[in-house]
This record gives sequence, structure tokens and C-alpha cells, in this order.
Amino acid sequence: MLFKLWPLLALALTPCEAIKWINCNSTEASKPIELSQNEAIGIRSYDWPNSMTMFDGQQRQNCSIMVRNTILTTQRIAMVFLNARLGAVFNGGHPKNVDTNDDGRIISHTFDESFTFAVANWSWDCDETAVSVWNGFEALVIGYEQRSSCPFQTEQPTVVEPNDPKLLTAFIDDDDDDSLSCSWNFLPKEGYTLKLVVSNSEAILSRTVVVTVDGIVQPYASVQPYIVYYAKKSLNVTYDWNEDQDPESFFGVLSSFLTQPSDSSQCPQKTQNLIDLTSTTTISVNQDTNTKAFWTPYANNENCVSQIQTEKDKELRFYVDTRDMERSDSAMLALDNDKDYNMRTDDLTIVLATKDNDTATLTWKSDGNYGRSGFSLHVDVLDCSCGSNLITLSSTTPKVVFGPSKPYYKSGVAQDRYNPYCRNMSCIWTVDRPDDSIMVLTQVGQTRTFDDDDDTLRIRTDGTQKMTQWSNNFLVFGKELKVGLRSLDKWPQYQSDDHDLHFEASLLTYSDMTAEKTVFNTSVDFSIFETSTLSEQFSAHTFVLGPDMTSKKIQIYMVQNDMCDNRDFNDLFGIFDGELNPATVANVTFWPQQCSQTYGYSNVVPFVSTTGSVTIMRLHQDQGEVPTLIVKVYDDDQDCTLQDPLFVVHNDSASFYWSPSSHNRNQTRCPAYVYVDYPGFPSIDFRFSGFYVSDLNVTSF
Repeated sequence: MLFKLWPLLALALTPCEAIKWINCNSTEASKPIELSQNEAIGIRSYDWPNSMTMFDGQQRQNCSIMVRNTILTTQRIAMVFLNARLGAVFNGGHPKNVDTNDDGRIISHTFDESFTFAVANWSWDCDETAVSVWNGFEALVIGYEQRSSCPFQTEQPTVVEPNDPKLLTAFIDDDDDDSLSCSWNFLPKEGYTLKLVVSNSEAILSRTVVVTVDGIVQPYASVQPYIVYYAKKSLNVTYDWNEDQDPESFFGVLSSFLTQPSDSSQCPQKTQNLIDLTSTTTISVNQDTNTKAFWTPYANNENCVSQIQTEKDKELRFYVDTRDMERSDSAMLALDNDKDYNMRTDDLTIVLATKDNDTATLTWKSDGNYGRSGFSLHVDVLDCSCGSNLITLSSTTPKVVFGPSKPYYKSGVAQDRYNPYCRNMSCIWTVDRPDDSIMVLTQVGQTRTFDDDDDTLRIRTDGTQKMTQWSNNFLVFGKELKVGLRSLDKWPQYQSDDHDLHFEASLLTYSDMTAEKTVFNTSVDFSIFETSTLSEQFSAHTFVLGPDMTSKKIQIYMVQNDMCDNRDFNDLFGIFDGELNPATVANVTFWPQQCSQTYGYSNVVPFVSTTGSVTIMRLHQDQGEVPTLIVKVYDDDQDCTLQDPLFVVHNDSASFYWSPSSHNRNQTRCPAYVYVDYPGFPSIDFRFSGFYVSDLNVTSF
């Protein structure tokens, strides 16, 4: 427990006078407490030391008191919390969180005359475990002189009785030219141990305060918010300051507890070999198994050692759920990777893990008084095997889930979430599909990244142009797919980087897909095809040449070339050179795959079918803008090249210049196509030079 400094505190109580204790409950609420000179009163929460709140945070008994000052006007009243965790309300003000374990909480309050005190619910302050931990308090209400340097010195050894804590403090008066020397001497009652908690180790470090335990002067201490000393025979504290030193105040609480042998009544199981992938193991001290709350403080004099391990090809993950321990008590988790984790103070977000037969050792130790809630952690077992390396999709098994991560189980039932994957994994999965289908592979989760390197994931299929990716979805037209993962032989530092990763492979058969059909019967047939009509994923439209058009081809132009500025537009459509069948799908073209593949006039290279039919399929369910396509017949008798120009005219378009001579393949005439992309466009100005009028043939479509 830790006490922050409060200025000018001087106990008017004589050293040997016992303290009267009262419980703060509904009975005491109607009884004002009158504090006389040379008097101190102890106040404890209802049912001390058990929790004063229920598991949902509500009070078990109302707690409200009034204290009246009958002391001389040169004195004040202070309420000092010795061990506390509560929401406190003074004089009807706003609730304040009081926690003697937290540097950021105020643990003493001073008043000129009288004051009221009441208990409120703990205000959350981002502490989501507040309602499930122990709540209670032990405090002293005392009177003190406004100017006093060394309160209640005990130059002669004083026996400290149980249930009678002492306060030690020293401060520098307004006159900094004075020197100050104080001393306190205490003895434990036979069979008891003295415990001194000092809140300002700066005074210890500077040797302004010297502590002697059982006749041995204690060594210098590192700077920390508190220091704890235990004495079996005697305890002496001296404070010496002179004007040449920087003034250092300090504050300490001395208590006494019965010396007893170590207790193991609440210790976790000594050895645990965790191999069950379908259950989570909870390791806790003092937690109610039904409500998951802490009704009573943990036991005193606990000294526990528990060893936890798993087996080969498995890992353990440790997660601290709740922790609330007195500062003088300790819970350490030692991992075989040379990491010692302090469960009371260390970061809750770091990864705590072991692998194979490595052992994690949990040590827990409490002293003889002032217990808190304790701690609770849960341990998950991770399967580090790759599983089956051959995944076969079929009509009876249309979907398979695989990957390095395995499902998380709760009460033996698999949940929607997945565990993180293991370190040092090397897996290759092969996924096969029937010929009359398309494979859909969805990546769920992600690989881990590190400062110096990353885990490696590779997804590939047989041949080229057989797979396209849209977000975390892969559409696979190749017969076989391979997925490989190589994880580094280390864990990430933080849980937020300890990712899970698995894959969902499913198939889509041709019988599940339908395509509308358009037939071109003459060389001048064409279609202005709005791809927005393919509103659903895997919806399709087929264009077919008529029976008298076997020597012709189908040609497709994309109108909105500016869509190439959007990289997410790539591979939006699959264009199959033919109707839907295994041979056709095996030769899919993802279009526009590379918007950089352009020809003259900044147009995307048109697609040309060689089979007499072409199928356009929407591969991804994107809600953005989609292009307009011009689907036409390509006729060697009237078209010069496979890339005859398409001019798209906008309302702000500049002039286009074109010379057919560079494209002429001995035809007497070469076409140019103009698409007006503006409703109600008033006119188009065609200007020709170097042609005979009889050579011009302008046709609109």
C-alpha cells in the first residue's frame, strides 16, 4: 500500500493510546462523530475486510458519516486511508476514486472544521474490471497541529499492538534555516511481525531517512513509489536534515500482523500440463467461480509456486484478466524465453507465451495483512500443426476452412473467433477443385510483421492469368491452388500484433451461374453494354456470333479510360473467350488487368475474341462506378487493325487528329469510331483533308 505526502501532519494522539474502530454502515450514518483533542478514530468499511460491494459494484450497506471538530482552532482534521479502494464523496461533492495502491489517487483529505464522508460507486476511468474486484477501506480520522515537525516520536521503544497502526511523517517547517532530527522506535508483540511501508523513497535514497530492521541498517533503495520493511525483533527510523540539504518529506504506515507459516489454501495447482485445445484454463487466487468476483481479500501468508506447460507442437498464451494486489505482495510469471512478467505492474497488452515442453512458472506471495482482490488469468492452448496439406473441394464438400490458426473454444464449443497462429510454422496447403467450377478463396486475418522481417505468405495457382484478388478474396480459375506460410521463430511483442490467420475455400459451379445472351447476326451489329446491369457477383452476359458470321470476331472497347486512375478497378471483370465451360474458364482474361496497356489515343487495348463468342462476368461486388463497354463485330473486310481508334467525346473534349495511313492494311478504307459521352450534345464537327468526298462514309451508332 502506498501513501502520498500530505503537508504538516502531526498526530495529537499519544503513542500508547489505542484507537477506537467503527464500521461505516447504515447504523453509523445517524451518529455524528465528535473528534476531541488528542483523539484519533479508525473507520472501516462494512463487513471489513470483506468487500463492501456486490459483484455488480452496488453497495451491500450504505456508508455515510459526519465528523465534527471540537479541537482548538490551530488544529485541523485529516482522514487518512491506510488500505482502500473505493469511490469517496466528501462534503457532498463529486465522487473521487481512492486507491492506496495507485500513485495517481489521493489518499488523504484535510478539513478546517467538520466534514461529511460517504461511499459511492467506483467511477470507471477506463477500468473495466472495477466492479469485480475487492472494494473496501480502512482509515484514520485524526487531529493535527498546523505546524509540527515530527509527530508522535517514540524515543523509547513502543510495542505495536495488532489492530493499532501507527503513522510516521516528517516535514520541514516554514523556516528552512532550522535543522531537524526525529526518531521512532518500535517493538513487535511476541509472535508478531512489524510492517513499515514508506511512500517516498527519495528520502531513503538521500539517507535523510534511515531504517534499521532487527538491528541491521537497511541498504540504499532504488527510487520507487514505496518501500516495504519487515521486522521480527525491532524497528527504528531516524530522520536527520540540515539546512545544507534539500528538504525531503516522507510518510509511512506501521502495522503489525501475526507471524504464521506459509499458507497454501488458495494456491493454484502446483503442476499443470495443458493440452486440451477445446478448453480455456483459468488460474486465479480468491476468485468466486460463479460470479467471477472477489468477495473477500486473498489469504495472508500465501506462498505458491505453480508450473504450467504443454506438449510438442503446441503453444500456450497467457492473458491477465484481473489484477489487484497490495504493493508489498507479488505475483510473477517466469517464462522459459527469459521473460519475467510482473503481474501487478507490467503491461497487460504484451504477448505472454511458451512453446512445446517449455515451462512457465507462476509464483505468488502475500504477507500477513492487508489483502486485496488478487489476480486471475486464463491460458489458451494453440495447435501448431498445419493440418491436412491436401484440401479437396467437391459437391459434397463445397467449403473447407484451413490455415495456421485454429478455432477458439469456449466450454468445449468452437466460436467464431480464432486463436493466433504459432511461431516457426512452415506449411503448404494444396487446394483442388472440380473442372466445372471456380474456386473462391477468402483470407481471414493477416500475417505478423516485425521490425526486421515479416512472416511470409504465398498464394499461387498453376499457369498464369488464373487468379485475381479483390480485397481479401481470391478468385481462382486454375485447376490447383497452393497456399504457403512461413512464420518467424519469434512472437510479436504486443497482443495487437499477435494475429490470427485462416482461409475459407469454396467452389462455385457453372450450374450456379447463368448468363444472358446477345447474338450478332451482321457485321454492323454492336451493343453499348452498361456493365452496371451485372449487379450481382458472378452475374454474366454472353455475346455470340450468328451462324453466318463464323469468319468474324467479337471486339470490346472500354469507354471510360479515366477509370484507369483507380487501381481498385483492375480485374473487376472476367472476360472468357467463349461461353461458360471448363475450356473457356481455363483461359480467362482479367480485364482491364493493366490499364497501362494502352495504344494510340490513350485508349485501353480492346479485347478481341477468337472463338466466336465472349462472356463478360462480374468478379467482384464493388459498389463504385463501373465502365461502359462497346461490344461490336470485328470484320477483316472493313476493319484495318485490331486497334482501330475509338474517340470518346465529352463536353470539354479537345480536338482529335487521326491519319488512317499508318494503319492501312491495303484496304481502301479504314474506320474510326466516335462515342459521344454527353446527353444532348449539340453537334460534332468533322473536318477531313486529303480525301475524296466519295471516299467518306460516316455512320452513326
